[in-house]
Amino acid sequence: MTSYPIELHAGHVLRLDRRAAVAGLRVVDGAVWATTTPADGDMVLQAGDTLDDLRHVPVVVQALADTVLTLTVPEHSRLSLARPAVSPSIR
Repeated sequence: MTSYPIELHAGHVLRLDRRAAVAGLRVVDGAVWATTTPADGDMVLQAGDTLDDLRHVPVVVQALADTVLTLTVPEHSRLSLARPAVSPSIR
């Protein structure tokens, strides 16, 4: 697996769809609200929390504070982000 750190400022939104090939995400610092489709319920993730097995599920993540996430993709895949409502910073 390959990991990509992503910075989201408070209020910024990141949409991950199937094309993103994201297997999981981990909150390194900060906090986010996340929801999946089909809806499994809203989640608040804080530093150290993870959301796994995302390869077949669209996910919307909104930063509740300035946040650093790590997105994990399989070795043979490239990270491909859907156009977010507000662009995140890829480190």
